[in-house]
Amino acid sequence: MSAGTAVFAHIKSSCKGVSEALSLACVDGAWLSSGPLHTGVHTFGRDGIFTVGNATAEIHPIVAEGISMAIQSAFLLSEQLNAWRARINPTFSNQVLESLRHNYEVAWRNNFSRRIRVATLFAHLFMRPLTSRIVTGGLERFPRLLTEGARWSGKAEPLLSF
Repeated sequence: MSAGTAVFAHIKSSCKGVSEALSLACVDGAWLSSGPLHTGVHTFGRDGIFTVGNATAEIHPIVAEGISMAIQSAFLLSEQLNAWRARINPTFSNQVLESLRHNYEVAWRNNFSRRIRVATLFAHLFMRPLTSRIVTGGLERFPRLLTEGARWSGKAEPLLSF
């Protein structure tokens, strides 16, 4: 059995909502994979190209932040570009592009660095059997900790503009 098939079977057997929602669905072809995670910051781009989403940084999926960070990072970059475009006679020289990239990086780090650190912490806690049991037990007894975790990570805060 492939890893994708095993994970899908486990999710369907352990989550009634998924099982009901997908009761009439069937898998069409082989499961695809994207390969290993490379969490952390990668690049903000170069040579007139800017990056957003996973091209900029990957966050561990345990915190379910990848898609929202991709959309939010695109918003932060568009704020930078639109602010420059709104100027009279804007030009996009290499110096200007580097300045915009620097401003975008500062805004990105102000908004997402804490999320990356907290996601890394949570991932490491759940990768070890003992700490995973302890944390899981704590979450079962105190489900409010999930909300607190979102607050600690900065996930619940609005974006900080540049």
